[in-house]
Amino acid sequence: MLLVYPIALGYVTYVTATNLAEHKRRLMLMSTHDGMTNVYNRHHWEQLLHNEYEICRHIDEPSTLALIDIDHFKTINDSFGHHVGMKRFCF
Repeated sequence: MLLVYPIALGYVTYVTATNLAEHKRRLMLMSTHDGMTNVYNRHHWEQLLHNEYEICRHIDEPSTLALIDIDHFKTINDSFGHHVGMKRFCF
């Protein structure tokens, strides 16, 4: 019993830790990717922007942000559906 119990406990702990690590990886993927198109979502880009801004601020370098807006994108989604708009305009 003194030999079997620590081995069994170690195995159960190892399996639990690997399952938790896999669940954490899946949740991280879900939190940074769009479910329909699998491209990065707004949360990912906000985190990336925050990190890059902090790096530029830390090394005292200027930074620039460029945003692109597609005019009348709502009419495309309303006319053809969100699934068409996302497939057509997400790279």
